Amino acid sequence: MSEQTSDESPIPGASESGDAADGAESSSQVGMRVLTGCLVVALTVLTVQWWQLTTDRPERLPWEHDESFDTLFRVDVNNGTWVEWMQLEGIGETMAHRIVADRDANGPFKSIDDLQRVDGIGPATLDRIRSSLTISHEPIERREFESTGTGISE
Repeated sequence: MSEQTSDESPIPGASESGDAADGAESSSQVGMRVLTGCLVVALTVLTVQWWQLTTDRPERLPWEHDESFDTLFRVDVNNGTWVEWMQLEGIGETMAHRIVADRDANGPFKSIDDLQRVDGIGPATLDRIRSSLTISHEPIERREFESTGTGISE
């Protein structure tokens, strides 16, 4: 007597066509599972990399200004870039961007005291940076070259 395994069908010929259909279905299912697994792994890796790029910022370079910097460096409130604003004590990148954005949205500052309209700049901050500020009422692009008597002509 021969023993039947669980894979063998008691009806001759039935196992060939039935197993082929089952095999094709399970290959398709296995393929979908592999594809789904690969997509999940890829999305996980991309999410981790995106998270690292958005949260890891380089450390600021240690930088100290000498005494001449404080007496010579000035930021024009109506023309200073955010990079120039960041050079001032207590003004970081976010505040510098906020100042420039306010100036672009609401027009030029009429006086140095108008800086207080920017969220985050109060009297204490303004007093701390006031000696480093200047004001012009024309954007740099519109100002005409003025001869300083140094022999430079237009």
